[in-house]
Amino acid sequence: MSDVRRHDDGELKSAAGYGALWTDYRRRRWCCIAMCVVVPFALMLLMRVPRFQSFSEPATFACVGAAGSSWFVSYLWMMLWRCPKCRNRFFRTPHRNLPFTRKCLHCGLPKWAREDPGDTSATVVYSVFWADYRRRRRCFIFTCIVAPVALALLVPLQRFLDFSEPTMFAYAWMALFPCAASGSWMMFWNCPKCRNPFFYKRFLTNPLARKCRHCGLPKWAPRDPGAQGS
Repeated sequence: MSDVRRHDDGELKSAAGYGALWTDYRRRRWCCIAMCVVVPFALMLLMRVPRFQSFSEPATFACVGAAGSSWFVSYLWMMLWRCPKCRNRFFRTPHRNLPFTRKCLHCGLPKWAREDPGDTSATVVYSVFWADYRRRRRCFIFTCIVAPVALALLVPLQRFLDFSEPTMFAYAWMALFPCAASGSWMMFWNCPKCRNPFFYKRFLTNPLARKCRHCGLPKWAPRDPGAQGS
C-alpha cells in the first residue's frame, strides 16, 4: 500500500513528509541552472569554430534557436513544479511568475518545508531556515572553488581558439559572476526569528557573524533562546 494518500481537504500527505517532492524540485532547478551555464558558453565556443562560421543564416538561427529552446524547456519544467501541500504551481499564478519566491503563491507553504508547518513546533521551523542557509553556503563555497579553475582554463583556451580581449573579458565575467551571485544569495539569508538579513545591516556585512545583526539570535540556534523558559 502506498504511503502517499489524498485527504478530503485536497492536500497530499506522505508518511515520509515532502522530501521526495523537494528532491524532484532540486532536480528541475539544477537542470535549469546547468542550461543557463552551458548554453551561453557552448554558443560562444561554437561561434569560434570556422566550420560554424561558414553556415548560412538559417542554419545559424536554427542552432541558436535550438539552444535557446532547450534552456526555455528546462526553465518551464522548473516553473511548472507543483507545491507538495496544495498541488498547485508553486511559482506560478494566472498573473504572476516568481521563480525566487520563498513560499507557495497559493497556500503559503514555506520553501523546503518537510511537512505542513501549520501544526509544527518552532524547532521544525528553525531547522527549515538553517537547512536553507547550509544550502546557500555550500553553493557559495562551490562557486569559489570552481571560479578559479574556470579562470585557469581560459589561458589554454585563448591559445587554442585565439580569443580577442573583449571575449576573454566576457568569459572571465561569466566565471566570476556565479561566485558574486551566490555570495549575495548567502549574505541576504533571512534570520529565522526576525526575518531580517542575518549577516547584513545598514550597508555593512559580516559573513562570519555568530549571531543575527538585528535581533541577536545565535547562529545555529534550534529555537528562540528567549522563549525556552516559557
